[in-house]
Amino acid sequence: MSRRPVGAVVTGTDTGVGKTVVSALLLAAVRHRGVAARRYWKPVQTGCPPDDDAAWVARAAGLASAEVVPGAIRLRTPASPFEAARLEGVRLVAPTALPSVPEGTFLVVEGAGGLLVPFDATTTSADLFVAWGLPLVVVARPTLGTMNHTLLTLEAARRRGLVVAGVVVAGPPTAAVLDAFRTHGAADLVAVVPTLDDPARDVAAAAAALVADPAFAALLDRLGAAAPGAPLPPARDLVARDAAVTWHPYTQHGLGRAPLAVVAAEGATLTLADGRRVLDGLSSWWTSLVGHGHPAIAAAIARQARVLDHVQFGGATHPPAVELAERLVALAPRGLARVFYSDDGSTAVEVALKLALAYHARRGAPHRTRFVALEHAYHGDTVGAMSVSDDGPFVADFRTVRFDVTRVPPPVRGADVAACVEALRARLAVEGDRVAAVVVEPLLLGAGGMLVYDEAYLRAVADLARRHGALFVADEVFTGFGRTGARFACGRAGVAPDLLCVSKALTGGTLPLAATLATAAVFDAFTSARTADAFLHGHSFTANPIACAAALAALDLLDDAAFARARAIGDRLGAGLASLRGDPRVADVRGLGLVRAVEVRVDSAAGPGGYLADTGRRMADAALEAGVFLRPLGDVVYAVPPLCVTDAEVDRIAAAMCAAVAAV
Repeated sequence: MSRRPVGAVVTGTDTGVGKTVVSALLLAAVRHRGVAARRYWKPVQTGCPPDDDAAWVARAAGLASAEVVPGAIRLRTPASPFEAARLEGVRLVAPTALPSVPEGTFLVVEGAGGLLVPFDATTTSADLFVAWGLPLVVVARPTLGTMNHTLLTLEAARRRGLVVAGVVVAGPPTAAVLDAFRTHGAADLVAVVPTLDDPARDVAAAAAALVADPAFAALLDRLGAAAPGAPLPPARDLVARDAAVTWHPYTQHGLGRAPLAVVAAEGATLTLADGRRVLDGLSSWWTSLVGHGHPAIAAAIARQARVLDHVQFGGATHPPAVELAERLVALAPRGLARVFYSDDGSTAVEVALKLALAYHARRGAPHRTRFVALEHAYHGDTVGAMSVSDDGPFVADFRTVRFDVTRVPPPVRGADVAACVEALRARLAVEGDRVAAVVVEPLLLGAGGMLVYDEAYLRAVADLARRHGALFVADEVFTGFGRTGARFACGRAGVAPDLLCVSKALTGGTLPLAATLATAAVFDAFTSARTADAFLHGHSFTANPIACAAALAALDLLDDAAFARARAIGDRLGAGLASLRGDPRVADVRGLGLVRAVEVRVDSAAGPGGYLADTGRRMADAALEAGVFLRPLGDVVYAVPPLCVTDAEVDRIAAAMCAAVAAV
């Protein structure tokens, strides 16, 4: 498993802001903390001579010559690396890898100029920072003009997925400057370092004082500058505190298995409290479709929080809810015309079930109270959603509160499509006009084992439901917004439901929000002059403005290119798992869109199969050793990566899945 590099890239709003002084202060400060191994690297310096930043930092921070990374590019012309190299006829090769340093070394890398300074004809400093993977320390002036320059730098950094550990202001700023950085730049950590009369002489003394400064000390903590044996960062302490007060979902606490102590996330990567970085192979329970910390979504959340945090949706409305509803109706399968907001996938399904029952009652058919659902289905944990879910460990304790549902077999694991269609036809004939709705997860049964079925069957379900006067309900909480390689799984099959449930990826995995979309016919059944005919259902946080703003930003990212990327991820994952086909340990390799799953054979003598199989724990441990966070469904190990994964990361996920299979 990879470990996060310890240290920082020091960049600034432009040249001459104090990057070199701040680099020296960081290196001197970590020595006061007892960190023995330090390195300084400035890959390229222009205007040298007369300037020689590496030599200056070495003197000021007390570095030995061996602690300055050799091989820096030095150019005489005081200009951007690209321009200086062009004028001097030097061909620059972008250093896309960090220098090799001993484990535990605190590495400070100083950039040249600002974030977007060109390094060569195709590469900026920001491109190199992304490749290096170290957090940024942004150095800013305290003087006039710093607000605009610093906020632009922070915005550009976050748009590229760079982690900004903090802003360091070189000299005393005004309160307005600090407020601008925190409020408009979303800089949650701003440290101020003093103006030094003689920097070369005063760095050591200033660093000794700064280690006691709360903001600067917090910055060092974020950068991992802890002495050997120091309690930073306290992964075990976090887990111990968690064990004393929390109750985790789907978790047997009696087994004593510690959860991952996650302190940060960026893109497809989770950063753990002990410094390890692991790939989030599940998009955090299938929510973070575009990756963690997307700057556009974060910015939308921050903007909306400053304008309107929440207002009840009963008797009031607001722009984000209306705009999002307009967008969803425009993007959804044909015929869906109204949006009812709720909080999560379970409540979206609950809304659909209640709407189906009440719809028929409003139309004079209160006897239509039966639901038809698929075997292996999972629709959520509220009572109605549990009822239409298949029997299994998720619902075993709640038999007495679940209502009876007619179940039919979907064509999974090689079952014949025509036979399954005929089984549905027969059940609908028996139920007659008692059926309120047929409820399905389109094409991909998620928690039931990532089971895939044929589009022809979904078309038959939609057709048969309508022929029998029942509503067709599509639960796209998991499959919606491109995960199957199309915006909606229903769209892949060319069908349009009467009720469509969405959640999970709706806000890019940032905030809870769900929606149940309905046709005009369903909405009209509740519209009259009688209050009693209304749909009397709601939630305190229905249509929360901040969540709606996040959803609008997330939808902006989901275009045809994103769906093509989903298909490409799935194809690459499938290729990486191809060696498992025919493996005697493997019962099936399957997938759809970017989802891929491997079902292993479980010896019945070794214990229960399915979700309760101990196989899952062993596979999860093996995947984590390979640097990938997976949570198998018992005897099924699967991956649902975010769209931002690189090809190399996809290959790592496939390798981790293969390692998981090998572990059993």
